[in-house]
Amino acid sequence: MSLWISLDASFNLCRREMAIKGQRDASAADVGNYLDNLLGYLPSGERYFADFYEERVKTMHPESRFGVYPAAPLCADEYSQLLGSLIPTYEYLIVGRIPPRIIS
Repeated sequence: MSLWISLDASFNLCRREMAIKGQRDASAADVGNYLDNLLGYLPSGERYFADFYEERVKTMHPESRFGVYPAAPLCADEYSQLLGSLIPTYEYLIVGRIPPRIIS
């Protein structure tokens, strides 16, 4: 749950930064594209907001368009993949450093 909250926080921090730069009311797709283009990669190989969206909704909202979940459907790989994406994002948001690009 802490990672999903951190994902939402990073989304709002990115939206704030984009608004300062003149792009008001950025959507999740806009923010995801902004980060994907800025960071150039994510360690998990996934797009930042697009690929975590469905899992976040299922976890945070027990009844959604994805179904009804009486218990949060958490998977172990979410921890490493989402954490791996949050680290370079917060590195950029907190200290302004864009991590070196990884070539696979």
